[in-house]
Amino acid sequence: MARLALALDRDVPEGADTLALNVRGRTAEALFRHLGQPVLFYKVVPEIMLLFLGRGRVAGLESLGDGRLIGRLDRVERFLAPVSAVSEASAPGVKTHLALGGERFQKVLDDAGVGLDAGATTALAEAALQFERAARTGGAAPYLAIHDQVLGRWDYRCAFTGARFAAARERPHPDLSVIAIQPREQGGPLHTRNFLPATADAAQAFQSGALAVGSDYGLVVAAGRIEAGLTERLLPHLLLPEDDALWPSPELLRYHRREIAGL
Repeated sequence: MARLALALDRDVPEGADTLALNVRGRTAEALFRHLGQPVLFYKVVPEIMLLFLGRGRVAGLESLGDGRLIGRLDRVERFLAPVSAVSEASAPGVKTHLALGGERFQKVLDDAGVGLDAGATTALAEAALQFERAARTGGAAPYLAIHDQVLGRWDYRCAFTGARFAAARERPHPDLSVIAIQPREQGGPLHTRNFLPATADAAQAFQSGALAVGSDYGLVVAAGRIEAGLTERLLPHLLLPEDDALWPSPELLRYHRREIAGL
């Protein structure tokens, strides 16, 4: 699997554990695809080499409302000594970001004398819940807009359990996933009526087909496929916004029942 490395235009302050980067275009899309995942950062010595300076984790992508996007890294750690690389210095896109193979990514960490954060290795599975891995197409901005709109329409509540959480500027939300009803890779539209907010366990059940929504918006549970703890927290019916024009699409829910849940 490809890993991400980001070019820096400035030094990392001593002791800094977070970074905020101005990003755009393909770099913003790459950051969105790697939400929650470990990344490297580097500086370019033009036409000579690049220097890997440290590592971090993609914590979020934030729109400033004027067309600018800010990528945020946490768990930032500077290497004791930079790791130099010559072959990547002339790679396409090196001035903004690079895609590294998994072995190459690990080799940089080994050369720097650090290991891959064990906690970060699980982040890929957690991030996979976000938008059905849909950030691979269409760019980051539309998904950020849908993420915010869907959570706002449901008042930061899970559509399946009704659990409410505090609003957060972090994307994705730390407690709520925004999941597609008809997966994007199966032709689902990039539209708010194709997305629902859900806690991680409800999202997993819905995406696996163990949980579905009936034609009357009642929840349909596959016996034996959902943990008892989640079953006890499920609402009788899908939680819906007050304005029925904002309800999820019946056609898309029908697709999910037929193609994902097999009903």
